Amino acid sequence: FALIDDNAYLLTAVTPAVHRPYVMHNGTLILGCGDSVFLADPITGQGCNTASYAAEQLYETLLVHADADWDETVGSEYWNRTQPYIKAVTEWTNAMTQPLPGHIAELLMQAAADQNTADRIAHWFEDPTQAYRSFFEQHKSQPFPR
Repeated sequence: FALIDDNAYLLTAVTPAVHRPYVMHNGTLILGCGDSVFLADPITGQGCNTASYAAEQLYETLLVHADADWDETVGSEYWNRTQPYIKAVTEWTNAMTQPLPGHIAELLMQAAADQNTADRIAHWFEDPTQAYRSFFEQHKSQPFPR
């Protein structure tokens, strides 16, 4: 489907939101992961992937700090670990709710006739940082990464 004129609009049931995934409350560190702090539109199907990634990073962060006080330093490290991935997922997902950039539309057309390109695009859903790079970091004149 597509919007058909300038007066049309897209209304989704989910308002994307990214919150800092930690807070100190009365001297206690409170950490969150998944949809409680990183909520994206479901168009790219990244909810479970993002929650799993955040949980893994939370586990790794807590292992590093197992014998330390769990304070704002721990929360900050967790946020620093997750933020680049969360940014990539969120910006790619938001871009998928807008008209596609020309170079992405061309890439999708190429994928219709080339299985290797189609496979690489399918991997965006496995590793959304690849999708982010394709949408925002690669210039049209650069070849699609192999």
